[in-house]
Amino acid sequence: MLRVWGSPFGYQEEQRRGFERRYDELYRYYRAHSLWVDDQTRERLDAFFKEAREVHHTISDLQESYSPEEWNEIQSSSDQPQTKVEARAWVREKVAKEIPNLMEQLREDFREILEISDLRDRATRS
Repeated sequence: MLRVWGSPFGYQEEQRRGFERRYDELYRYYRAHSLWVDDQTRERLDAFFKEAREVHHTISDLQESYSPEEWNEIQSSSDQPQTKVEARAWVREKVAKEIPNLMEQLREDFREILEISDLRDRATRS
């Protein structure tokens, strides 16, 4: 959802709401059941939630019509990129590489937890 919402084709309100609803549902479920995952998976889930939340806020900020002064004030208290151009590049990097990599690591963790065999995974890919 972040990739679609943050795409160059523009912002749509239903995409934002869809992301926020799914994120909140997953986060609430995770917090209620996190004691069932190992430390490595918990760390990856925490990293995923942190990355997704940061990207969400940056996309939201980019969608607003802030003056350069307002933008600088918003970004001055952040570790995020300072200019809008840098912020857009940062979002693209996060949604194209970093978040998908975290998601794949989590898939691998859950496959291992559920003991899904490699043969079954290969069969579903073909």
